[in-house]
Amino acid sequence: MSPSDRAGARTIAALALALTAGCATAFQHHIYEFSGTAFAGGGFSVIAHPAYKGVSIEFQNKTATPIHIVWAESAYIDMEGKSHRVVHRGPKPDGLDDSGKPTPIAAGASLIDLVIAEDLISEEEGKRVIGDHLPTGYAAKESVGRSVTLYLVVKTPTPHPFPIRMTMKVSAAKARAAEDDS
Repeated sequence: MSPSDRAGARTIAALALALTAGCATAFQHHIYEFSGTAFAGGGFSVIAHPAYKGVSIEFQNKTATPIHIVWAESAYIDMEGKSHRVVHRGPKPDGLDDSGKPTPIAAGASLIDLVIAEDLISEEEGKRVIGDHLPTGYAAKESVGRSVTLYLVVKTPTPHPFPIRMTMKVSAAKARAAEDDS
């Protein structure tokens, strides 16, 4: 390729990039800010971080006895109010634990996990694909003031399970810069 051909190719590439740059906002992700992402009580605390591919949780057992998260009774409630059965990353080799078995958390220990709405998981070309849990593009800005809820059921040594309901309200949704798209 001659130097003038390379320069022409660079010009065409730059023009194509400039023409598509304005269209990117329809598909870009946003940085969400939420309120209501922390819970403390019953001898444990939870911090939740809603994200596009699920809700990351940091769970700390401050009691002197083990406790269990009962996944089969837990749920994710989306912005439309639809309840979803949840699965989590857990210890399975393929990365998702959909067994519904409770996860133990030893006395004084912590757990970091990703909670995913089960029906937002599909299979494409033999791989599991997790769908978006939060709106993208123009719909993201319309989500300000709306909420998602994580409902976790915790089994403690007491005879009754301890339900945790964390309703997380969107306080802001800002377009993420292209260089943040890693």
